[in-house]
Amino acid sequence: MMSQNQLRSNFAEIELDSNEVELYSASYSYEFFKKCISENDSGYFFYRNSNEIYAIPEMDGLSPPSGFEKNIVTSKESPYVFTKLIDIAFNLFFESLGRRVYRKKYSSISSFDIPSEEPFSVGELKLVPKCEYSVNHIIKSSKVLFIISVSKEYKPKFEQSLCVYRDKGIDIRDWDFQGERISATRSNVKKYLERTNLQVKYDAEIERLRSKESEFNFIEKTFRFLKNNFASLNSPSIKFKSVSFLSLPNANFERVFIKKPTLYYYNKNTTRGYINVALEQLKPLSFDVFNARRVSICAFIPKSDAKQCERFIIKVRKNLADIFHLLDVDIKPYYVSNDRREHLKIISQLENKQFDLALLFLFRVDKNQRVSESAYNRLKAKLISKQIPSQSILVENARVNNEITLRNISLNLYSKLGGTPWSIEKEGIDENEFIIGVGSTINENGVRNIGFASVFDHFGSYMVGSCSPLCKIEDYRDSLQSYLSSILNEIIDSRSIAKHSKIRLVFHLFKDASKKYELSAINQCLEEFSEYEIEYAIVNISYNHSFKMFNNVTEQLVRGCFVKMSDSHALLCMGGKGSRPLQIKLDARSTYKDLFELSKQILFFAHLSHRSFMPANSPVTTIYPQRLAKLTSDLLTVNHWDVDMLHGMKEKLWFI
Repeated sequence: MMSQNQLRSNFAEIELDSNEVELYSASYSYEFFKKCISENDSGYFFYRNSNEIYAIPEMDGLSPPSGFEKNIVTSKESPYVFTKLIDIAFNLFFESLGRRVYRKKYSSISSFDIPSEEPFSVGELKLVPKCEYSVNHIIKSSKVLFIISVSKEYKPKFEQSLCVYRDKGIDIRDWDFQGERISATRSNVKKYLERTNLQVKYDAEIERLRSKESEFNFIEKTFRFLKNNFASLNSPSIKFKSVSFLSLPNANFERVFIKKPTLYYYNKNTTRGYINVALEQLKPLSFDVFNARRVSICAFIPKSDAKQCERFIIKVRKNLADIFHLLDVDIKPYYVSNDRREHLKIISQLENKQFDLALLFLFRVDKNQRVSESAYNRLKAKLISKQIPSQSILVENARVNNEITLRNISLNLYSKLGGTPWSIEKEGIDENEFIIGVGSTINENGVRNIGFASVFDHFGSYMVGSCSPLCKIEDYRDSLQSYLSSILNEIIDSRSIAKHSKIRLVFHLFKDASKKYELSAINQCLEEFSEYEIEYAIVNISYNHSFKMFNNVTEQLVRGCFVKMSDSHALLCMGGKGSRPLQIKLDARSTYKDLFELSKQILFFAHLSHRSFMPANSPVTTIYPQRLAKLTSDLLTVNHWDVDMLHGMKEKLWFI
């Protein structure tokens, strides 16, 4: 029986019989490692760790591998090697049970089909139940812990040939394919459900299949099975002592709760309750910026749905007045057909910055087009060339006129106009602290592009300096170094920071920091500012991990629940219906190392405005640069569009 507020995870601690093993090892060279891995019949798995190659046996009684010598390896000195040994032991164990184990590309997660469950079908779409597991290590001050996480996932799959879909009249012309098969990408699944009217059925069934109770029961059952069959886990290289599936906190993992931040409005006033009501009562933080100022907006209204769009505009204007105190808003309508060339012609005739903002009423079909053919991208790019940010509104949403949608769009409009509705508290900090978000996107050709443009002060005020919005991975280091130097110069100048003053930089990254990219760029930048006392923290913030949490199994995770895994690794629950917390990893080379304070800052930054009055599940420091990278990458597909056009809009949230 669970006690109230009992937190359970999806991982168990693994205790080994010994913290040292005897392995064959050799010095690494590219040629020798390539030769080793080409010998698939040797019975060894060859694993590179830094400058060493380890030969890990997959069975007993093997002959010594040529070119290797026996060495004693300890878990404290080589935790990655031990993690690999444990991972291989579990792979061998599951394969001995007849499971076919797959490893996700560029991931530590392995998976196999669950044979006791049949795939669930929604029309032609199958959802295949899979067991996913991952072995990780946690480096504590006095020891190294090894843990295995287990979860149950449903992988979508289209098995039928193309003719099956064509015979049923399903339009698959704009889908993604792998040879003669349909890929089960997120985009394809969405299009299939829309075009077959199966979305409602899918949502109901997936909610049932992925219920927290169902998943936790599977996790608990799996660990009970592992405990009962523990003797079979031992491999030729390593012996196990126990697997402990425990609640949190426990002897190895702390749990505390971070309270949500106080929000501040005009004249640093604050109140409890709904944010939109607080804005009505106290006025937004940047009230003085717009007081007695006329806001000019143009609206492109389709003639076919003019009345619905006009009603929507009337309500948006009312929200801007009531919630954000924008009392002088002039909205000029342009009535247009569905021919986007008409829109483009009108925009071409506009003067630079003639309007503060443009409203684009588009249809859902416009938003579902391929990036290179997107009317949305063409119109947005054309407006940016006139230095006019834009907000698109689906005509389908305008017809519904939902009050929550109206409020959220009004919030977006206020932010894109350059307004700051509220700020967050920062307890007891008076340093010059600045948070820089770095995000990325993968374009439709599979090329990863980097976007870094989100710079905030410690109160959450958005400030973008010399914006370098997009670069390819090979240009990342030089672009980041140039950007950091430019933005630091601008910050020092705008804030009048005296020489020898203390400055703290906090980097929120989409990936683990590397010596080749982030560390090199930061260190080169800091050499230029040696007359200032600069410290920095590099933090990787991500949901791309294998850990899950369950509060009393079925209840929502408590927002602000902080689980400290180690001095540099934490899990932060962000509330919501899901079971996956936010993972926070502090790079060991950081000179500022207060993990709890950095995690509190991340939670606080998730309470800043992003498309909704509700707190987000990620901080804006990661959401904004990712959005920037994605939209900029999309806009570059528009002929003759120049990324330099963004510089005139660097202080506005044009991309949210």
